[in-house]
Amino acid sequence: MKREPELREVRRLDDGVELSLHIPSDLAYLEGHFPDHPVVAGVVLLDWAIRYGGEYLVPGLAVGRNFQVKFRKVLRPETTLSLFLRRPGGGARLTFEYRNDTDVFSSGSIALGAS
Repeated sequence: MKREPELREVRRLDDGVELSLHIPSDLAYLEGHFPDHPVVAGVVLLDWAIRYGGEYLVPGLAVGRNFQVKFRKVLRPETTLSLFLRRPGGGARLTFEYRNDTDVFSSGSIALGAS
């Protein structure tokens, strides 16, 4: 079972990065959440935002704190979407938005902390 979404493309933006992701049906985090109607848990979306933020925008990022999150639509398997990560003004917050052409699945910001 996979523990990460399929990363299809990385696009640099003036103030961040856009990652094209595909949620496979064999994603480990779907197991048991929920039987017959699998969805990606919100905590997984936060984890991915922090980890990809550390990889592409904030070297050394290990933890986030003081989350502000809005979950708008459940994310199901076999969905392709974009994760937009931005660090406005190079500041102490990382903003994120998971979306496709028609829907915003979740968005928010995370105060940054280093390891």
